[in-house]
Amino acid sequence: MLRAGPETIRHAWRATGLDPADGGEWVEPLVKLAKHVMAVYGDPSTYVDFAALQAEVRLIQKWLAQFEADRDQLRRTVVRSLYRRLHPSRHLETLKGIGQDSAAVFVSFIGDPTRFANGRVCRGWSGLVPRSSQSADSESKGLRIST
Repeated sequence: MLRAGPETIRHAWRATGLDPADGGEWVEPLVKLAKHVMAVYGDPSTYVDFAALQAEVRLIQKWLAQFEADRDQLRRTVVRSLYRRLHPSRHLETLKGIGQDSAAVFVSFIGDPTRFANGRVCRGWSGLVPRSSQSADSESKGLRIST
């Protein structure tokens, strides 16, 4: 890590394409931490088998990649298809910021929507109440959800 340097690590991370939104801001702190570890244990170290540690990290990364692939497959084949059967109109997805996955979560919690007298009662139950900004002559729409 220290020999490669932050720019090489950042470039390698971006090349994986795993998270295009991640600019690699975590690289410098990680390299700094590696410098501290090397200062404590030395290179080569009689206390740390760096080759074994690297092999273990690679194995854990491989497991993580498999877990993420399994999660994505489960979401595509089970969660989304079940959501489409339970809520065929898919009206929840018309709400700003709500996709199939979060809509499936809402449907699973809400259950039977007819148990609510109206939409206002359901919004109150869920806590998803949009902020309001009104005056005598205007009303702002599309504001974020209040907490």
